[in-house]
Amino acid sequence: MSGRAFFVVATLWPALVGAAAGQFTPLSRDLNDAGFRLIEVRSGVSVYQHRRSALINVAAEAWMAASPEALQRAFVDYQRQRQVIRRLAEVQILSRSSPAQLLVYQRLALPMVSDRDYVLDVRWGRQQDTFWVRYLVPPGSAVAPRAGVVRVPLHTASWQIRSDRRGASFVRYQMMLDLAGWIPRFLARRGAADELPELFENLCRLALSKELPQGTRCIRRHR
Repeated sequence: MSGRAFFVVATLWPALVGAAAGQFTPLSRDLNDAGFRLIEVRSGVSVYQHRRSALINVAAEAWMAASPEALQRAFVDYQRQRQVIRRLAEVQILSRSSPAQLLVYQRLALPMVSDRDYVLDVRWGRQQDTFWVRYLVPPGSAVAPRAGVVRVPLHTASWQIRSDRRGASFVRYQMMLDLAGWIPRFLARRGAADELPELFENLCRLALSKELPQGTRCIRRHR
């Protein structure tokens, strides 16, 4: 990443993350009150879509059988995520600006359409009893466009994690995404929502220090 590009990201990040944070719903507020509607509960994961957004604007909640600290580490372990996230075809860590910030390039292999790619500015931390991870596509480009790959103009998301102090954590994920190019938006929205239960289960397993017994799920049923 060039010095100028890094300066732009560092300068604009407070405004960008402030705007992005405004899109995300704190754990103290119900997603239904924030414009989302529950579309299904599958494998212990509640999946939501925003009622009015034309973009991919989804959310999910579940109880995971791992600590907030372990889950937060898994949510930013992008190299290992490639092993468990189906669409993730390529990952490059471009820079680590601090112990709680990195710049990562990802390429998604999607069925029947061109690959998508993007660069994310990822940051994480803790506010009182809630652990969080936030990322967004920063202005400028740290990676040159590739032939045959569509660059994603908007991808912003957050994870919020809170322990129940009994060995499980409540997790909320929210994401806004514009895949650009030619993809019918209703199909893109539905596809993103369909894959959230699998994403939750696989990232939960990534957070555990040992494998679960066969047939045991990492996602806990609703309490």
